[in-house]
Order: sequence, then structure tokens, then C-alpha cells
Amino acid sequence: NAAFAQIRTTPELFDNTTLAFGVRENDPSNADSVTVWNVSGKHEFTPNFFMQGNIGTSFRLPDAEALFLNEYYDDDNDGVPDGGWFAIGNPNLKPEQSENINLSIGGMAGNFSYELIAFDRKITDYIDSYVPLTIGGVEGESFVNSNDEVDVDGFEFIGSIAINQNWATNFSFSSTNSELNSDGVQLTGIPETEIKVAANYESSTFPFGLTFAIDRVGDLNARRGQVRGDYTVIDVSAFVNLGNDEAHQLVFRLENLTDEEYASRVDRGTLDATGGSYLYDNLGMSRTVHASYTRRF
Repeated sequence: NAAFAQIRTTPELFDNTTLAFGVRENDPSNADSVTVWNVSGKHEFTPNFFMQGNIGTSFRLPDAEALFLNEYYDDDNDGVPDGGWFAIGNPNLKPEQSENINLSIGGMAGNFSYELIAFDRKITDYIDSYVPLTIGGVEGESFVNSNDEVDVDGFEFIGSIAINQNWATNFSFSSTNSELNSDGVQLTGIPETEIKVAANYESSTFPFGLTFAIDRVGDLNARRGQVRGDYTVIDVSAFVNLGNDEAHQLVFRLENLTDEEYASRVDRGTLDATGGSYLYDNLGMSRTVHASYTRRF
């Protein structure tokens, strides 16, 4: 259950400035309750230049895997895991909590629009995945709320250019440092850099459009100390509207044009006979064609 409230100013109250405040009380069934709040504001210096920001707190509940994972086999009930290696969830996990601030400036210059965003976040009770655990002399892994604070900071630049009435491009670059204070190692699953570029064409003469998108993901740490990332995925999509009233639409999308092979996640499996463990990759989508038809009435 959750209860929340928000109050916002209208543009008439402060010249060129809007403010908002919100608060939410969260009461989950399998974790501690937590209250979060947020204050945000935006000021327009001119119609083409603004500054905005927010400060507040947030939370993240533990997922089902962290709470209830069960890869613990003890068929002979002797208190020692069978097969050698095990992984179990922790139903006593608390939600992660954080304090965060985001500041940005942005605007327009002719056909070019932009926004530069800086962010900083402090996370407590970080849910540390797969920390070493020993039962009956057998080594395994589980989840805990870390006593260490996590620092997350970085920036993102977002821009778009309307080249003409048919062509437009948009792009973004983000750089993120996300580290535990104790070891300075980037957290699992958060890329250090990511670049996205897209070009969009929509004909002013014919009911036809085309999009070309590139996503470049930098290095990121995976589970068990593995490093993955460092890949580029290219997607292409097109649409055409048919009929006098353009009520029919065909959409085609080619995902992962170059058939890039990359791991979206790294996990560990256990051999039944020997109890030994091995790493395996969860691969991202291979080259795939999608087609859809829509009829509007």
C-alpha cells in the first residue's frame, strides 16, 4: 500500500518559475516501510533558455530473486548443501534508500535543442548481490544490505537537430560513476558510458517514415566479477500509411542489424553430478525482423 500527495505552483504565481513538492509513504508486505519526498523547480530565463532541478529521496524494493532465490539442495537433511555450491535469497532485506539531486540547463538555438544534466546520489542499504556465504563448510552466495554507502554521480548531454521538415536527429551521451565508498569499483550492471544516436525521416509528401538508431554501451561489471558491455546495437524501422484516409499502417523493424552478440547478463550454473559451477551468458536479442499492421477506425 502507498499514500502520496503533491502540491504544485501555477505559472501565474511566480514569473517564469514553477515549483512542485511531493511526498509518498510506502508500506510493502515483504519489506520495511519507507517515506520519500521530492522538490523540483524550473525557471525560464528566456523562451530559449532554462534551468531546472530537483532534490529529494527515493527507494528501491528488493526483487523476488533477492528475497526468495532458492538454489540450496540438501536432500539428505544434514544441514550441508548437496552439490557443493548454493545461492539463496534473503527475506530480511530492507529497501535501498537514497538522497539525490539533479541540475540541468537547456534551451534552443535555431533548429538545435539541448539539455546538459548533472546528477549526484547517495545510496544507503544498497542491496549487494551474491556476497560470499558459508553453510556447513560449503561456500555459496546470498544477498545483503551493504553497510557501505554508494556514490553515484555523472552527467548526460541530450541534443536534437531539426535539419529540415523531413529530417531530424537526436543524440545523447552519459557518463556515470557508481561506486561503493570502500573499494571504488563500479556497481554491477551500470555502464560507465553510453552513447545513443538516432536519425528520423518523415516525408512531407508521402505517408512514409524511417528511423535509424545506434546504441553504444561501454564497459560494465557483471556478476561474479565478470566485465561485459563494450558493444554497439543498430536498429532500423520504417512505416507507411495506406488508403485515402491513411487508416492502414504497416510497420517494419529490423533489430540488431549487424547481429551483434552481446551478454545482457552473466549468471552461474551448477553441475548436478560434480557440484562444480560455471558461468553462462544471457545473450541480447539477435538480428530479428518485426512486422505489424494497424487498422484505424
